[in-house]
Amino acid sequence: MNAAAPPLAQTHQAAGKAARAPATPRLALLARWLPVAGWLVLAVLMVIPAIGGSRYLLYLGTLIALQAALATSLNLVMGYAGQFAMSHAAFYGFGAYASALLVGSAGLGFWISIPVTMLLAAVLAACIGYPALRYTGGVHLALITFAFDQLLHPAPHSRGEVHVAR
Repeated sequence: MNAAAPPLAQTHQAAGKAARAPATPRLALLARWLPVAGWLVLAVLMVIPAIGGSRYLLYLGTLIALQAALATSLNLVMGYAGQFAMSHAAFYGFGAYASALLVGSAGLGFWISIPVTMLLAAVLAACIGYPALRYTGGVHLALITFAFDQLLHPAPHSRGEVHVAR
């Protein structure tokens, strides 16, 4: 072995450091400014209705915000927690239906009905999720929550009339 040649491990470490060095400042810059850009876009989107945006833009923005909240909750449960629960649509629909009933029939204000329906949906999720998680095996949670989703789907139409908030 040649005494002047560096060991093989040192050569690979030097090559790895050289390859990673130029990308680090760009990623650090992106990581620093991407949240700022996101908050600025959110601020602009929140100002559009006050400036005089059309009703269609307001409707479209509301739908986008609701779907983003639903996707975020799905990411939290399936992505970070690793639980394969399939009843997000049922809890989402339950919250919307309960809010419409509280505002339309019970006469509560919209902003008061939001935390009440969040609490009701959380209690319902706990009542379904706790027994489902007590089963061992990964597929039981998926099957039980899917069955609950399918059972709750026709519930608003079973009374023969659909309640609409006025």
